[in-house]
Parts: sequence; C-alpha cells; structure tokens
Amino acid sequence: MPFSPELLEAFGLPPEQGGGALPIDPPPYFGPLPDFDPMPILDIGGVPCVMDLRDNDVINEQVTPLGPQAVVQLKCFWRDRWKLVKALMGQNYLKNNNTITRRNPFEYPSRNNLFCTAIPNISGIKPYRDDSGIFSGYTGWMAYRYAIVTAVFSKPSYQVVLQDAPEDNDLSNKTFVTTTLKPSGQTLSPPGGTYYFIEGVDKGQPIKDANLGLIFIQIEITMRRHLMPVVPIWDINECIGRTNQTDFKLTNGNFAPGLVLFAGIDLDPKADPSTGLVLWDIDYKFLGHTAGGNTWNTALDRAGEWSRINSVPNPDSAGAGRVPFPETNFDRLMSDTIATGPDADPGDDPV
Repeated sequence: MPFSPELLEAFGLPPEQGGGALPIDPPPYFGPLPDFDPMPILDIGGVPCVMDLRDNDVINEQVTPLGPQAVVQLKCFWRDRWKLVKALMGQNYLKNNNTITRRNPFEYPSRNNLFCTAIPNISGIKPYRDDSGIFSGYTGWMAYRYAIVTAVFSKPSYQVVLQDAPEDNDLSNKTFVTTTLKPSGQTLSPPGGTYYFIEGVDKGQPIKDANLGLIFIQIEITMRRHLMPVVPIWDINECIGRTNQTDFKLTNGNFAPGLVLFAGIDLDPKADPSTGLVLWDIDYKFLGHTAGGNTWNTALDRAGEWSRINSVPNPDSAGAGRVPFPETNFDRLMSDTIATGPDADPGDDPV
C-alpha cells in the first residue's frame, strides 16, 4: 500500500513513493508504523521515532572521567516530543496513594548500565504557524512538523537495575539508592573510678569522670533515595530515634540488631526530569555503633565494660521500663509501599 508522505519524509525517502504533497495542517496520529529500510522506525515507550541517515552526527560516543557517554539524535513528530522525553527519561510517581512506581529511563543499546540522563536540546524542523491552536495549544503559536530530540546517555549516580554481582551495585544492593560511609568520633566520659593513673604525682588515684573523655569511633551511614515522588513521613516518624530490629545489611558487611540508630533525614527537592513536578532526594542518616559490637542501649560501667541499661533496675523480672533506643524494622524506610498513617505498634522495646 502507498505510505503517507509524512512517513516517507521522516525516513528521507522521495515523496512520490507515497503520492501527494505535504498537507498544510499536520496529519493525525498514524498509530503503529511499519518497519522500513534502510533505517527501521523505532518504538521507544510507544512513541515512533527514527534516526535520520542523512545526518552524520546521529550517534556520538565518548569516554569521560565519569565513564562512557553517548549523545543520540532522535527524530519524531513534533506533537510526540514530550511523550518521547517521558519515554527516554522515565517516570516516578505515586500509585493508589501509597505505592511508588517507576518507569525506568531508556537504556542505551549494547552498553550495560548507560541510561538516558538528560535531554539538552529539542529543535524543530519545518515550521508553520498554528492558526487553529490545536497542535500548540495557543492560536498563532509556532509549531513544527518534526522534532529532533537530543538524548544523553550516561551512568547515573545510582543503580537503575541491579547487576548480578552484588559488588557491582550500591552498598545497599537496592535501586535508586546511593550509600556513603564516613567514620566519626563519639566522646564519652566514663564513671569516676573506672580508670586510674599508673604514674606521676597521682599514681594509684582514680580519674574523675569530668577529667577524661574517651573517643569511640562510629560510622555515619547516609542512604540517599533518589527521585522520590513522596516523603514517607509516617515511616520516618516510626523509625527515627530507634535502632535496627534485624540485621542492617550492606554489601561489605552487616550490623547486628541494635547497632544502627536512625538519626534523621535531609530533603533535597528536585524537578521530575520528564514532567517538571516536584520529586525528592531523601538522605536517611544512620549512626553505626562500633564500640566492641555493643548496642546503643549500653553504657560504660565503673569497670570499664559496656553494660545494658534501662529505665528500671530489674526490667527482666518486673516487665517494665524502657531502653533509650527501642528497636524497629528499618525495611519500611526502603520500601516502595508508603504508610499513610501511624502504626498501632511501631516496634519492640527490648529489655
């Protein structure tokens, strides 16, 4: 059957094969488009587009200090340009008011782990004045027959899809998460009499608690969840000031229950790359207790040992009292299912 001149022109083929000249107004949507030699029509997220063989700069690849990168020119109908941007950049949205749903960005063919990360330019071909306002949304506005969409493919700072080898992923082994570690010091004053001078004028005398500060190393763990369509307030509220109820797992090692304290968050608003709506990069701040494998619910006693503490002297027998940092399940902080209200039982309070 004869093809429309618009399709033929998109491939750089002579219009007489389709018959007729271009209409004054843009054609309606054609639906599924046939494959065509020499360059097949691409379907990216349901949007038909092509690579124009008449342009020698359709694909440019390079290797930068940040890794490999590719810049690709794609040609689509002008009316489809924003649909193509969404298909290339991906989408992040909330479904049913409580489920984070992601449509991953388009992955560069033949190169693992390169995804579309930017659209630096959209330019038009064959301009016309939209007197009806149907195609531009504004009467008399400039519109075009076709759009050239420039897509940049590079390695995001997070994993879009998990690799087979855990060491090739983020430390959290999760997608859309970046984990960083930083050691820091915690200064503690042990009770008076815990330590003694063993030389000098005060040899044999106990050190007063106000005169001694011992530095213990702890690990600051930051987990950044990228492009979040919502801030999970209730999940954060139920975990903040609490410690891990189960193993806190990282690729290079785990923290046993009670060793990690959820200290708070930082929020960084972002624009959705495909819609312009507000998204959030959320930094979850944790503190890992490294003092001899002792939990946050311990303190130095007068013998210089880490001992469990509670608000009552005999919690095991009395069944009462509270620890300073109750335990809860931190999995909810990394879940794509978001709490919409407070928990009836936010966590256990171990003795």
